[in-house]
Amino acid sequence: MFDNCAVLQILSTLAALCGALVVAPFKYMWWFASAGLAILVIAQLLATLEGANENRKNLTYITIACTFIYPLVWLLGSEGTAALGLSQEVGLVAVTELAGKLGFGLYLLFNFEAASGESEDGEALNQQSQQYV
Repeated sequence: MFDNCAVLQILSTLAALCGALVVAPFKYMWWFASAGLAILVIAQLLATLEGANENRKNLTYITIACTFIYPLVWLLGSEGTAALGLSQEVGLVAVTELAGKLGFGLYLLFNFEAASGESEDGEALNQQSQQYV
């Protein structure tokens, strides 16, 4: 049902939530758990890049950048050290969400032919998968 990367991302988000709900110094133990799980997500995403085409690499880099930003915003934001104001924290999360969701979707939309495996003359490169359609 889920792959390992999705489960790790869910656990990372839940650990960040637990860290936001408890008081210091225990909240930082939850942050370390969340950051560690985010590092595992990034490591698994980097492992999938071997032999991948350029479009998949770029989409994976977008995902890695967004996954890297969330623990930093948590630490610098109101849940962590409060080095950022609430409006700055919300702004950074909103920009990260836009880059992650909208940027990912637009990149995939504009590069759909290359990502789907179609050649320039319109024929699919993998004819064997078309025999059951």
